[in-house]
Amino acid sequence: MITPAIERLRRRVGRAWRPVQRVEPDAWCESHVRMSDEHEAARGLYDLTDRPWWREVLRAAADPETRTITIPASTQVGKTLSLCALILYLAKHAPASALAVLPDKRATIEFRERLYSLAKESGFQIPPEYRWNLRYMNVGGMRVYLSWSGSKQGLRGRRCKYVFLSELDVYLAGHNAGDPVEAASQRVKAFPRHLIFRESSPIPEPSRIDALERQTDRRRWFARCPECGTPQELRFFPHSKGELAGRGGIAGLKDGDGNWVDPDVARRTAHYVCVRGCEIGDDRKAEFVRAGQWVPRGCSIHPKSGKLQGTSERGKRDVGFHLWAAHSNAQWGTIAAEYLRCRMGGLVPDYFQNWLGRSFKQRGSMPTWQELARRLSVPSYPRSVVPAEAYFLTASCDVQEEEVYCAVRAWGDRKTSWLVDWWVFDREAGDEHELVKSDLAQIDAAVLDTRFPVQGRNPRGRSQLWVALLGIDAKYRILDVHHWIQSHGAPARIRAVQGDGTMRDERYKESLVTESRRPDKKTGKKVRYEGGLRLWSINSLAYRRDLAGRFQAPADQPGAWLLPAKIEECGRFYLEQLVNEPPTTRKGKDGRPRLEFVERDSTIGHDYWDCEVNQLCLADMFVDQLVGSPGWDAARWEGTRELRPEGRPAQDRAARAVPRSRAAR
Repeated sequence: MITPAIERLRRRVGRAWRPVQRVEPDAWCESHVRMSDEHEAARGLYDLTDRPWWREVLRAAADPETRTITIPASTQVGKTLSLCALILYLAKHAPASALAVLPDKRATIEFRERLYSLAKESGFQIPPEYRWNLRYMNVGGMRVYLSWSGSKQGLRGRRCKYVFLSELDVYLAGHNAGDPVEAASQRVKAFPRHLIFRESSPIPEPSRIDALERQTDRRRWFARCPECGTPQELRFFPHSKGELAGRGGIAGLKDGDGNWVDPDVARRTAHYVCVRGCEIGDDRKAEFVRAGQWVPRGCSIHPKSGKLQGTSERGKRDVGFHLWAAHSNAQWGTIAAEYLRCRMGGLVPDYFQNWLGRSFKQRGSMPTWQELARRLSVPSYPRSVVPAEAYFLTASCDVQEEEVYCAVRAWGDRKTSWLVDWWVFDREAGDEHELVKSDLAQIDAAVLDTRFPVQGRNPRGRSQLWVALLGIDAKYRILDVHHWIQSHGAPARIRAVQGDGTMRDERYKESLVTESRRPDKKTGKKVRYEGGLRLWSINSLAYRRDLAGRFQAPADQPGAWLLPAKIEECGRFYLEQLVNEPPTTRKGKDGRPRLEFVERDSTIGHDYWDCEVNQLCLADMFVDQLVGSPGWDAARWEGTRELRPEGRPAQDRAARAVPRSRAAR
């Protein structure tokens, strides 16, 4: 006889062993993820009705074939919210160790608070707030490790099935922590079925998220016109030529004569023109954009059935989705007006990043670091060796808070030049009370006291060359620079230099500085420079234009600006800094456009660019002092002389400790 208790036990055991019904991530998120009014714009369930493009993104995360999801997107399209919803889905249906990497510590704290808030509202068990930490989160029993770029320990030593990289284009690639994207991606090696989720708003070229997305199937959102029903890629710029010229994008940015209209006018009149010429206004934007689907590169949509046709160029292992401002609540007029405003203010790169979700590419003004290396490197001479055609050397140092960047360049006829070597000299802790700081002291043995070997014999019969003229940037830590120069006596071959954007006709000029321009923060008094500091102001704009032009000039002509062999392998960081300040036209205070060199990526910096700009001026300074003013015609350099080290005796310099320098990345 079967008792009621045994029957109940049988039913419960049967339910426990019954296969779990598979739930698509988008459907589960819509029915289980609840918004928190503390961090979200609205309360209630996570609704994908107004943002159907996120459905396929979430489904891709549950696809057993997919290993990476890459999303270049503009701001305010729901990237972080969707990432949080995905983590909750995985915590419920496929819990495993995970790693979330954010740009910095502050962003990590904000992400932790937002995810915990969503998890709590959605019924997940989370730790009490006093147990929250920055090592990991516990969401319903699933551990999500936390880290941020530049954090060496947080990106290593953890085996994770899932890796989530948020806003990776602004990661700080610290010289001690290595590449945070690569380091985080290595955590999934132990799991054959893993998932790496990458999203970011692309920075101006070079953009990491843009490069990663090019390695995917590159899906684009094809909307369906509410007037004619034609499916088409959702674009900002209309087609510029062919039978679709003027269609398939936002219209109303120019008037009938082809002139750009005022932003306020565009705000009222801009609209979308479909590929068949239908005008879609703001009142039908939501209907137009929602009625769409993702199309991988190589595929198209059948005009009648609406199904995908063709074969994707890549499989579903690596999928990519591009989202921009049209996928937000912004109207056509707002999107168009913002573009015109940024165009007038010289902020087009910012517009591409924040509104179009695309990496801005400077046309013909600054190559990528790879292009620079491939085109200007010379296979016949290696690093640390002076080419035989060189006559003299210059060196330039850029001083920062914790390090000094330095580069040495050789010069020859018609201002042809070759990069010889480059370094970063790290500052040691505990030198605050030293008169000569540790990073500056390292310049002596590595640069000033070094004889660089010549490849063969140069035109002057020398087999080795000293640095003839060294310039050190005195715009920052000027008192430290002054003490270092003074420690050498009064050297003719060391000059304190400073860029001056206001100079117009002069290339450089000398002045005597006796005290600081601003009072010291601690004492409230101006700092006096004992004996005075001879400061050389440099026409930075003119020399920046000169250097940018040399990047584009032929490598086999007089005046070429050249790099050593295999620099692409050992000098990536140096090259990245060289191309990190492209020329940009901006609107000046007088309303006229003006050329400025604007940093693309603040996480990379431009110290070596500044070094090489100063090198051009230093070379001019050296040639200008030659007997008879021969100019850059080497055939007339009869009076060329090699300046020798001055100041401290040779035996004292040799007694110094060998500098602990870090080879430039």
